[in-house]
Amino acid sequence: MKFSVKSEKQKRISKIHEAVILSATVCMIAVITVLMIVAIFDRESRGEAPLGSFEVTDFNDNWYLSGNRVTDGKIALPYSITGANHNDEVRIINTLPDDLSDGSSLMVRSVMEDIYVYIDGNLRASYATELIDGMSEYIPSAYVVTELNSDDAGKKIEILIRVKTNGIISGITIAHGNNVWFPVLKRGIFMIFTSVLVLVSGLILFIAAFTLRKKMNTGAAGYLGLLMINIACYVISESILRQFIFVRPSLSQYFSYFTMELIGVIAALYFDEVQHKVYHKAYLLIESVMLLQILANIIMNFTGICSFYRSMIYSHIWSVICAVISIVCVILDIKAGRVKAYRITAIGIISFVLITMLEVYGFYVDAFHLFGKYLHFGLILLMGATVAQLIHDERSKKLIREKDRIMMTMSTIETVANAVDAKDEYAGGHNERVSVYAEALAREVAEEYELTEEDIIAIRYTALMHDIGKIGVADSVINKEGKYTDEEFSLMRKHAQIGFEVMNSMGWMADGLLDGIKYHHERYDGNGYPDGLSGEDIPLVARIICIADSFDAMTSARPYRKTVMDVEAREELINCSGTQFDPKLVKSFVSLIDRGEIKVETFQNTDSNPENFGALSNLLLNRLKKDLMGKKEIISASHVRMLCYIMKLMEDKDKPFTALFVGPYDRVKDALKENTGKSDINIRYTRDTSIVVLFNSDNQTVGAFITGMKDAYRDSEIEYLS
Repeated sequence: MKFSVKSEKQKRISKIHEAVILSATVCMIAVITVLMIVAIFDRESRGEAPLGSFEVTDFNDNWYLSGNRVTDGKIALPYSITGANHNDEVRIINTLPDDLSDGSSLMVRSVMEDIYVYIDGNLRASYATELIDGMSEYIPSAYVVTELNSDDAGKKIEILIRVKTNGIISGITIAHGNNVWFPVLKRGIFMIFTSVLVLVSGLILFIAAFTLRKKMNTGAAGYLGLLMINIACYVISESILRQFIFVRPSLSQYFSYFTMELIGVIAALYFDEVQHKVYHKAYLLIESVMLLQILANIIMNFTGICSFYRSMIYSHIWSVICAVISIVCVILDIKAGRVKAYRITAIGIISFVLITMLEVYGFYVDAFHLFGKYLHFGLILLMGATVAQLIHDERSKKLIREKDRIMMTMSTIETVANAVDAKDEYAGGHNERVSVYAEALAREVAEEYELTEEDIIAIRYTALMHDIGKIGVADSVINKEGKYTDEEFSLMRKHAQIGFEVMNSMGWMADGLLDGIKYHHERYDGNGYPDGLSGEDIPLVARIICIADSFDAMTSARPYRKTVMDVEAREELINCSGTQFDPKLVKSFVSLIDRGEIKVETFQNTDSNPENFGALSNLLLNRLKKDLMGKKEIISASHVRMLCYIMKLMEDKDKPFTALFVGPYDRVKDALKENTGKSDINIRYTRDTSIVVLFNSDNQTVGAFITGMKDAYRDSEIEYLS
């Protein structure tokens, strides 16, 4: 909390300033967005730099299919071969166009099948397992480009395909030079761009999580960073543009398999961290199984038992099981109410898992599925949810820390205020009453002066501390009966300046508190102190406290002055309106009195109705005030006041104690010393009575004390404070 109360003018200027900046920013973003849309989609390009031609011709019609176990006949590409077994060879035959020119190219994509391209019976291009040393039987998909020239026009083209997987024959294109790559580049560049984006984002997230791990709970963010890096690398290795990325793209298959199989393991680590390890055993088991599966796949591949391509399905199954487990755990957390701790991330997890399922489905159903187009979106969504959750959690922690700090500050303020109050033998509770009156008045005028809840609380605690400067004024001056001498009054009026200096030394606490403490004795007509401010030059918080302070001073009892009641105090406030007090604030305060929302009885009728307070510290305080007003001889009223303050501290901390009056003093004084411990307090109250407070007491302790006193003097007079 900041203890500050802005003026109405400051708040209005601040709001206008923010509105102007926000409006200008929104307008600029709107203009930029419109310009980008126009630049991307507007086809009017006159005067722009020429792009050139990237014309590509499809060569997919009038192909003739032949081979064992397949039906011969004309087909159109792309085509899925039916009836062929593993390692069967099929051929597709056609005649090249008559308008071929030198520098032409023909492109066909191998979908994990061996391909040989013959023109006029001569082998012109090939891509097959047998041609690459150490290559797996299931060769990675790749584009095979065959260079053509004008002499090839009208000649027979024959493509031999050795079936390995699904027997897919992709479409064929013809273009000049490497223009055949243009559609592929156009199709794959977005995927590469998003892969790089995910990769870089993952790296940043992982590094940030590692760097901030000691300050923030970044475990989940770190695992997500690894997951994003891993998936991005996998998608890049599976990209249709990998022939441009890797010097030996055929080896990217190992890179692809390893990264793919790690997805489930890293995802499980992430899910476990997000769900605060509530289901740690289940995730640990699935992680172990998946790692063993990866090890088994590696062994089977390099011993020739089963290739990565054939064993990949088992890794997919375990990854799906992991995904199902994560969803089940989220559902269990929803039922148990634990999901509140990560509700933002839970939305991201559910979305990511569903998108991943869609991606895996597309992989098995559609042979031409471009892997990663959904997965990247799911990852970005999950990253956004994770980062948002992290920010939310840190903000919540900060708010909790701030709340704890504020509570400690408020507790300190209350403690100091009570300590100052303890110096005044007659006006006990003055600071507390002024704070209640000031808060009530602040709430009454909150709308008019645009006071927030934070402002109102600040005013309340400022009022609680308004007399802190009295800590530097002698008790003899504070507790003097009757009017002050000029010398004493000059000392007393210094308490506002002393309070200002004390609070100013407390740094951040001084913001806003200072005005109320320093100027609460200024008068509206300018005849107050310390600076003689007048009218609205006096800070609002000080004008409010001035009314609350004066109202309590009028309605508090003193030996030399009668207590005035609400009606009389109300009339005095009205009479001094415009001279001592702000007229508008007086009108609002009087309205509170008239509506019964401020009553002197709330605080003053403690003698006849002690249950209103209940606490022993208040009961002792009320008894002291009654005895002082009744002119009873109190040996050391200031010591008793301080005892009340100590008792209040113990009550605030819920620490047990028992208070008793014991006498006659001359007969029991030695026994009191023997039967009280080092933590107990024994103070002489009157000539005949002592007050004893037994701290950390229970029935047995109190019983032992009473027995000890009776054994020392049978006629001991013992009275419980109640």
